[in-house]
Formats: sequence, C-alpha cells, structure tokens
Amino acid sequence: MDQDKKTLILILDNLELIQNGECDIEAQFKITENIFLHLDRYIKYGLPGKYEEDNKFIEQNENRRTDFGPVSFILHFKHSCKSSSSVKDFLITRDAYLTLIDKSKALKDFELLELGEDLCLLMSFYWEKSIDFFSASLRINDYKTREVFKFTNENLDYFETYFLKDMYPTFYDFAQSVSFEKYQTYKSLVEQAVSCLIRIKNLDDISTFMILYIIIEKVRNFFLSNPLKETSFTIDEEFDFTNRTEKTNSYKEISEVVWESDRVELDSKVNLKENSIKKTGLINRFESFILHLGLNPYKYKVELTEIIRIRNIIYHGSVPNADINLCNNEMKALMFDILLKIISR
Repeated sequence: MDQDKKTLILILDNLELIQNGECDIEAQFKITENIFLHLDRYIKYGLPGKYEEDNKFIEQNENRRTDFGPVSFILHFKHSCKSSSSVKDFLITRDAYLTLIDKSKALKDFELLELGEDLCLLMSFYWEKSIDFFSASLRINDYKTREVFKFTNENLDYFETYFLKDMYPTFYDFAQSVSFEKYQTYKSLVEQAVSCLIRIKNLDDISTFMILYIIIEKVRNFFLSNPLKETSFTIDEEFDFTNRTEKTNSYKEISEVVWESDRVELDSKVNLKENSIKKTGLINRFESFILHLGLNPYKYKVELTEIIRIRNIIYHGSVPNADINLCNNEMKALMFDILLKIISR
C-alpha cells in the first residue's frame, strides 16, 4: 500500500477463472477422496481389455444417470495409466467426478453450482461423512466455461458402514427417493443433520447423546413455526398459577391468576386453547411431534421416557447409569426417520 508503505497480503480460499472454449458438459465437479471407498462399489477395475470404448480398465459399471430436479447426474471416475517396459505392473491414477446434465439447457452457472452443492450435501447425508468438491467446471454459454476452485478441508473417513445402506443399496436409489421440492424447503435441516452425523463420529457417548437430542429438538421446534403440509403442529403450554382454582369461566379470569411474567405469552396463545390449559411435558412434546409426522413413536428399542430421563440427568451434570450407546443408536434412527419423512417423495 503506497500511502503508508506497508505490504498488503491477500489469502485466497477460493478462486474462479473464466475461460474461452466450447464446453462439452454443463457442469462437472471433482469430488474429494471420501467418496472413493463408496464409488469403488459401483465401478470395478480389472485387467486391460475392451470393456467400454473410453474405459479400457473398467469391467463393471453400475452407475446410472439419475434425475434431480432440473438436471440429471452421474458419478464416475476419470483415470490415466502409466507403465514401464522394465516391469510388468502398471499404475492407474483415478479422480472421482460428479457430472450434471442440464435437461432444460437454460440453467445459469450459479444454479448449476448450487445443484452440485446440493448433491454433495445429500451424498454426505447418505454416507455420513464429509463429501464435497474442490474444483468445478461450469458452462456459462456456448463458448465460455467458469472454473471454480474451492478450498475444502477434508477429514478422511474410512468408515464403510452407514445407516441408509440397507434401505437404499446405492446413492442413486436414495436420490430417486428424495423429492427435489421438499429437499429445497428443508435443506437447512439436512445441513444441520449432516453436521451432527460428522461430529459425533469422534465424540464420547454422552456428547453424542446430547448432540442427537438437540438436533431432534431443533427439527421439532422448526415445525412449530413452519407447518408441514399446511397442517399446524402446536404444543399446548401450561402456566404457573398464583393460586389454584377449581373452575374458571373465561380466559380473562385465567389471565388474572397467572403470574405476570407468563401473562403476555398466555394472551398470545389464547387461540390455541380450546378445552384446557395444560402443558405437555417433554415426553408428550416429542411423542406429539412424531405422531404429527405420521411416524410410530413406539417402534424404537428405547422409550421416550428413558431418553428424557437420561437427558435430564446429563443436563444437570450427572452421569446416567444406562446404556447410552443403545439410546444413541435409537435416536439416530429416529433422526433419520424424521428427515426421510419430510424430504421423501
């Protein structure tokens, strides 16, 4: 900087370049290493041969183009090989890609970029690990391409198990089950769930319990303010009274015996009270929400009463004498059931 003769240093996390030249595809994303373990299940490499015209080493390819809103997508490898005349072995170098095909041919580059980010988020949700892109090539028009380079701090995760594996054998099956419109509506909840799933892998049981509990509670609170299918989900709340009364004839009379600190809230919720003023406890709050989504709160191996009991013990600073790992497994199952319910077709 000339004015005070100091050096200005710029640190670039992301970089974008505009290049001239015809773009063969609408969008292509180079995916981080965490996907390799799973993509290997779809694409099998063998000895050199003529399996496919452009993939001489691939003997089995179970990938398929799958629709996602205004695009279709496919996961695939690009590879190159090196060999030496002095040895019989050869080395195959692979990169994993997510390719989007714009069915309308009218999407803008920033829309294609967002759709690529959406699919990376869904892959992270499906495989329960951080899966992202670190570079992307996006069509701007017939003769220009936008190159996006993204700083991605990937934590390598070699876990092979994940909750949705039996329910959806491939990521394509899972993507087909997702409603594009519902996903766009509830994307923020999926983002929070993915953050939770990644964090709990390296935490102790008690910390995992509290994070799972909090994410389920956040989803429940979200639907208190955002009706599902135009059906309001409400929780009747009770208030502490200055003295007990056997019967009241109007909400005005009730308001007079409610502590002043609760009076404003009571008045704002009068329209929700029909026959009684009664606060549902934490157990009933969760049970009502699960029933509101059309799920069965009694299918899990741990009762909601036990989850609430353990939550209260931990919240007050004690260590519960219970099988926390079992509770965590069942809360994780509940979290997946809730999210699948709201984003599935």
